[in-house]
Parts: sequence; structure tokens; C-alpha cells
Amino acid sequence: MVRRPVRAGAGRRRRSHGDGSCRSACDNALVAPPVIAHGAERECRPAKRSGDGDAGSVTIEAAVALSALVVVLALCLAGIGVLIAQVRATDAAGEAARQAARGDDAAARAAVARLAPADSVLTLSGTDVVTAQVEAPPLGALLPGIRVGATAVAAREPDMP
Repeated sequence: MVRRPVRAGAGRRRRSHGDGSCRSACDNALVAPPVIAHGAERECRPAKRSGDGDAGSVTIEAAVALSALVVVLALCLAGIGVLIAQVRATDAAGEAARQAARGDDAAARAAVARLAPADSVLTLSGTDVVTAQVEAPPLGALLPGIRVGATAVAAREPDMP
């Protein structure tokens, strides 16, 4: 009796182990002999195709991660900008309080214009003790609704004869 090789789809189902020992179930080639692994004989079965429904998911995940990274970086830079504006407003308020304590309100306004962020507002009050309050938008119109402010106090100097 002559044994004929078994062809795929001829009564025997082909299987794959994922290690390339069997051909795909689509072709009409001969089935590889059973593979002996770990002391047990295994039949070949069709190989699983990895990622059939996942095509392009890595690209989408990378795009989402990159855009999230850009948003986090922008928020960090905005926070640093707000901190810098706060320091500038504090310096301007202190200088304005010292100038106003000497009786020179014009120099106080010039100091605020020079030291504080753009569009800053100076408020001077007090008779014996001068209070200078500076409020400013931190990044111009980029952060509407956020304003930084600082207050400084200085004792008015007596008039010199």
C-alpha cells in the first residue's frame, strides 16, 4: 500500500504552532509532520494573525501622547510665566512704595511702568504709611481672568527743610 501525502483541506485540518513549522492554512501545500515538543505530539493548526484589528493603533497612541505632552509643556511654561510676572509685580510695588514715601508719585508710576509687566495698574494710598498695590495680567491676554498682584508698604519720610 502506497501512502499519499495529506493535502490541506483533504479531511485533515492543519494547525500552526506559531513557530513557522507549518504553512498557512490558505495554501494547498503538504502538511508538515506533527511536531514533538515537550514529549507530546501536537498537530498543526492555523496560525493566528496578530494585530488584525489593531492596524494603526500605535500611530494613534503616539499622536495622543505627543499632543498630551505638548499641552503639559504649555501649561508648565504658562505657570513659569505667571511666577515671573508675580516677582516683577512685587519688585515694582516695593519700588513704587519707596518712591511714594519720598513724596514722588510720578517716580513711583515710572518705576511701575519700568519694572512691572505690561498693562499694570498702580494704586497708592495712605498718609503716614504709603501703600502701593500693583496688579497686572501675567501673560498679557493669553491668560484672561488671571491677574497677579503685590502690595508693598513704606513709612512716609519727613519733609526736609
